[in-house]
Amino acid sequence: MNMLRSVVIVGGAVVVGLGLIVLWATLSRPPASERAPMTYVEDASEAERWIDLDVPTVSTAENFLGHQVRIVTGRIRNVGDQALRSVELFLEFQGFEGETVHEFAGEALRTSLPAGESRDYEFRFEELPAGWNFSVPRVRVRRVGY
Repeated sequence: MNMLRSVVIVGGAVVVGLGLIVLWATLSRPPASERAPMTYVEDASEAERWIDLDVPTVSTAENFLGHQVRIVTGRIRNVGDQALRSVELFLEFQGFEGETVHEFAGEALRTSLPAGESRDYEFRFEELPAGWNFSVPRVRVRRVGY
């Protein structure tokens, strides 16, 4: 009798555990719209029609090692008619003579951005060239994906 009760308890615990795993796997799956292959708009002038960029800002902070970090932040707004799944921006840092001293391309969007909505982005730089003039970099849309 005790053996049968132990088998029922262990078996029930296994069934409940497997049920929780299946439930978690089902609920954590991204929606079908995010699993579909992504279409990219690579032409910069066409990509800029999908996104409205505000003027970025540059701030300074320290990392946990005490090193100075420059943080470029801004806001992107989806002005297209479809949700965006990817926005890649291109940043150009200028020198004192107006020349480009550093270029950076980075993903500004990590989750879906529905049409008409806005989201903040942030890029951190630990080392920028000594020739940088400390002004806000030029920011352009490099490509968008939907």
